[in-house]
Amino acid sequence: MVMSSGRPHPTQVLLSNMASAILAGDFARAAENADLAFARGIRHPILFKARGLHFDSLGRYTDALANFEEARRLDPRDIVVLDGIAISLARLGDFASALATLDASLAIDSARSATHYLRGWVLESHGDDIKAARAAYLRTLELQPGHIGSMSGLAAIAVREHNWPEARANAEIILAGDPNHVTAHVAMASAEIEDRQFADAERRLRKLLERAANMPLHVRAVVNGLLADALDGQDKVAEAFAAHTAENEDERQLHARLQNSDAIPTVEALVEFLEQLDPGDWQTSADTVTGNEDVQQHVFLMGFPRSGTTLLEQILASHPAVTGMEERECMSAAARIFANSREGLARLMHISDEDLADARRTYWGAVRSYGIEPAGRVFVDKVPMHTIKLPLIAKLFPKAKILFALRDPRDVVLSCFRRHLQVSAATYEFLTLPGAARMYDRVMQIGALSREKLPIDCRVQRHEDLVENFDREARAICDFLGVTWADAMMNFEQSARERTIRSLSASQVRRGLNSDGIGQWRRYAEQLEPVLPVLEPWVRTFGYSPT
Repeated sequence: MVMSSGRPHPTQVLLSNMASAILAGDFARAAENADLAFARGIRHPILFKARGLHFDSLGRYTDALANFEEARRLDPRDIVVLDGIAISLARLGDFASALATLDASLAIDSARSATHYLRGWVLESHGDDIKAARAAYLRTLELQPGHIGSMSGLAAIAVREHNWPEARANAEIILAGDPNHVTAHVAMASAEIEDRQFADAERRLRKLLERAANMPLHVRAVVNGLLADALDGQDKVAEAFAAHTAENEDERQLHARLQNSDAIPTVEALVEFLEQLDPGDWQTSADTVTGNEDVQQHVFLMGFPRSGTTLLEQILASHPAVTGMEERECMSAAARIFANSREGLARLMHISDEDLADARRTYWGAVRSYGIEPAGRVFVDKVPMHTIKLPLIAKLFPKAKILFALRDPRDVVLSCFRRHLQVSAATYEFLTLPGAARMYDRVMQIGALSREKLPIDCRVQRHEDLVENFDREARAICDFLGVTWADAMMNFEQSARERTIRSLSASQVRRGLNSDGIGQWRRYAEQLEPVLPVLEPWVRTFGYSPT
């Protein structure tokens, strides 16, 4: 586009400036030029691409996605746009759609190293398939030797797998070429914390935070979380709590869209429903058994996050007759219809046999979609927050066993606040102590009312009892589930080391039984003081010492 004078047209100048700014990584300047072009009535895919990249750099992932989607509509084969969509989707928690978008990008150019790297990053972020994430990073390095992002991804995987020598080795290679590489420093700090070099980790992380103004929110949250762990290791409790608070505030900003979610109203509606429920009105199905319900025993393992469910799941999974499914959501379709509103709960009361059969088929289909075959096995479905689905479980699976994990409420709420859980509508509440305590109180009400009013076969298992007298408690759990004792359960940590464990408790479980997490709340008693009145009734109810 050239003017009659031979000079470039102003529109061409703007588009060229945007392209140059994007290549230089100056997304703010690219977005400024895009706004100028929009003001002149220009519509071009690069304008939306520029704004998408800028919003992504600001952590405004919903706005970034909207602009990338418009750019894709105008130019469906722009791989940078497709990759931008995938990044935004992953940031917003839609990992399946992110992977599908990256697959579409690779269908256009299968040798694009940047897309293979992003695929590794999405898989690593989702945590479902670490082997595939590693393969994607290694493929990137084949296409682009020395790719720093993939090397840092491999370092992050090594941290996740607690392979500290590999984490350190990868981080040292990266830092030799880029002394300011944040992910490498994070990997080194993680290894230092694991080796109890808390002061070294603190110095490293504080130096990183000196550049916090130029650090994306999600990265700063990770750094603050590690700093809190380093400070906690030195018993600098007040400073550690302040660092956790800073971490969680960054997470609150990142996930501000969840601030007005229906998580609390949903659980409150369920509490009200159960309070008003007359057990005599609860109609249990004739329990027709579908062809998919051919398990030896169906077990739901639940309670509340950080209550010891991972330890229980790994103990059971070491039994040769048991197969488990750790934190996979297979009842979401039925929950949307029957468990997330007063109207749905009213329908659940009188659900038809046809709807029951359909919901059961959907559930077992979802189980098998994860590559799990439960037929003929004791099948353990472990999702801590399935407590809020107890009425639905009681209707769909009246013969199921419920294993309900308990731990000192003060340790649970503190751990939910301190540990870096994946943020969802429910766990968003954990980003403040009052929110975590409020959610715990409501969920425990649901658990208590369900055990009182619903025809469920439930065993309540205290974490502290299991740690104190493993043999007695583990054998009692076997008796409850109707399985014979297996000596392999005594050495559950050995088999746990060979499994992929999604929970943050993985490293603790692989160390075997220990009491490290018991009574941690006492060190943070001053910080917990504002929420203790909410937790005190449950402390008494569950038989824990008030002091």
